[in-house]
Amino acid sequence: MLEHEPKITGAKAVLYLGQSILTILRDDDPSIPFPNRWDLPGGGVGQGESAVEAVIREIEEELGLHYSENDFVWDRIYALRNGRFSRLFAAPISREQVDIISFGDEGQTWRLMDQTEFITRTDTVPQFQGHVSEFFSTEIGDPPREEPTA
Repeated sequence: MLEHEPKITGAKAVLYLGQSILTILRDDDPSIPFPNRWDLPGGGVGQGESAVEAVIREIEEELGLHYSENDFVWDRIYALRNGRFSRLFAAPISREQVDIISFGDEGQTWRLMDQTEFITRTDTVPQFQGHVSEFFSTEIGDPPREEPTA
């Protein structure tokens, strides 16, 4: 993790299980950015909050899952418009964690989605498609495919 980071206003997470990622369908509300599109868990960084603190808080609020800074195995900072930056983290998610998700009140639903589907769909938040692709092109992001359960 970076010791000195630029002004980061957003923090998202790629929570991956094999080649699948946990995604959230945003609310169908025209007053929010990217309504009714598949997104990654995360959100805005609050006043006095670090990006990692924000993503941990957002994962807990949105999914009821508990992560710590040490759970993240990869991260990148991306420039946004107007001199702002966003930070993307990645961490594995276990089948047991998926089974205990307690979906919060933001978004319509969640699902595990194959990373290739997320990258190629027309109804995902577009800037994250390239970021997810970048993560899965790394050695960390190329885990073996999960074996089907009987």
